[in-house]
Amino acid sequence: MNSIPDAMNDSKYWAPKINTDDLKKEIPSAYQTNADGSQTKLRVWDSWPVQDINGAAADYHGYHLAVGLVADAAGTEHWYDAKMGLFAQKLTDNTDDIASW
Repeated sequence: MNSIPDAMNDSKYWAPKINTDDLKKEIPSAYQTNADGSQTKLRVWDSWPVQDINGAAADYHGYHLAVGLVADAAGTEHWYDAKMGLFAQKLTDNTDDIASW
């Protein structure tokens, strides 16, 4: 059995490389409508799918649902400015396209 320092040098134990540009993709439909009818673009992060009892994406009347933290895209990055957003995607939509949410 390898020691921890030896294992750290073995590439089979390394974490995968993450392309941070992929993590910065915007969801085009992420906006809120204000009382005056104007729209504010939202930034979304830390999202979770709504799942059924088996852990699969739930079918809610023909939609997949996800809940995510959202905040004004032009605003502050303070966590306490975040709200919970609810996103829906028709089951018939292309699930690989982030714009379908």
